Amino acid sequence: MKLLTKYENIQSTLTNTIILGCVFGALVFGCALIIATKI
Repeated sequence: MKLLTKYENIQSTLTNTIILGCVFGALVFGCALIIATKI
């Protein structure tokens, strides 16, 4: 039971990391796009 909770916790952390990575990537891409159009 404890092992399952630990696994779920790792999975949740992984999902959060992926979501944060996507958001960060989108922000960086958006900024790059704005800079590219300004040049």
